[in-house]
Amino acid sequence: MKLWARIAHMMDACNMAGTPGSETFTLRVWWRPVPAAPQVPGPQLPKP
Repeated sequence: MKLWARIAHMMDACNMAGTPGSETFTLRVWWRPVPAAPQVPGPQLPKP
């Protein structure tokens, strides 16, 4: 919910300033892996 609140806040700020908002935006996700229990399979990520 925080994400959508921040997006709405950004769009409202553009509207109040009278400037056009961006049609697209970049979402950055910071993720820090945590050790999983041995019985829990890890995510299936593509290999480089």
